[in-house]
Amino acid sequence: MKKIFLILVIALVVMGSLSTTQVLAQEQTQNDYTLLTPLPGLSKTLSGDNVLGTYLPAIFKIAIGLAVVAAVLLIVIGGIQYITTDAIQGKSQGKERIKNAIFALIFIISAWLILYTINPKLLTLNLNISPVTITAPAGGTLISGVGLVQQITNQCPNCGPIRDGLNYSLSQSYINQLNCPTCAPLAEKIPMGGNTNTNVLPDTSDRLLLLQKDLPSNISWYVSEAWPPVVEHASSCHKTGSCVDISFGSTAPTGNTVKTFMDNAYTSGLTAIYEVKTDTQKQSLIDSGVPADFVKIVPTINNNHFSVYNCFSDSASCAKLPQQKP
Repeated sequence: MKKIFLILVIALVVMGSLSTTQVLAQEQTQNDYTLLTPLPGLSKTLSGDNVLGTYLPAIFKIAIGLAVVAAVLLIVIGGIQYITTDAIQGKSQGKERIKNAIFALIFIISAWLILYTINPKLLTLNLNISPVTITAPAGGTLISGVGLVQQITNQCPNCGPIRDGLNYSLSQSYINQLNCPTCAPLAEKIPMGGNTNTNVLPDTSDRLLLLQKDLPSNISWYVSEAWPPVVEHASSCHKTGSCVDISFGSTAPTGNTVKTFMDNAYTSGLTAIYEVKTDTQKQSLIDSGVPADFVKIVPTINNNHFSVYNCFSDSASCAKLPQQKP
């Protein structure tokens, strides 16, 4: 039994150690590979973007075949040993060898049958990765991060680097409306999320810094959308860098936390509106003491968050917002 597994392991190691090398011959394309040791059933040169996906299944099939051949060979050897010896010990060794080989053969076949019965796809080594399709928002053609950077950088000389690797979903018509020539990076002490740029109007940054200093230390928050935005927003303040989105992470804040944040934002000269997905969520916050005027239902948002407005820099965006203290 141990010999069968040893043979199987050796076969896998030997086959796995076979390497490929890229040949820079003039007649080959960039994705052509010539195998140093071709496998049975495969051509010496493999082409395409999924060379490894072709090579690994061949190794797997050969390893299974070698294991079966080794098991049958040991059965034959055990049979010969059993027939040709008169010693009781020799016959016992022959019978033991045959038994172990049969067990190994059953083990190999059973493993394959079990996987095939559960799901035949478990036996398919498919390394092809399907491309992700991104749909452009209503209003225009989807713009890549690189294209956005090229268009925005020149109009904002004081901005920090516009990140081209974010998950942008902006139409060209929306990008044409982005206008924040005086935007600059947020203060370093302001916590930032990963999928956002880091620029706002300087006055907005100053007020957010005041908010950060005044908030209790147990309230953890971060800016999840600054300027330029990653997705399109209904409010024009996201086009001018006068507002930001603020999130609390995966844990939903309590009504008391939401109210405390609103109060401190107001003291810092900001208006914080908490956006939720459902009426039930809004009612729960109202029952906790959060003013109804400061909670807005937006079914299309990904997660509940604050939209924080700087009404001193952009009064037009605040025209429909509550003016009183929360």
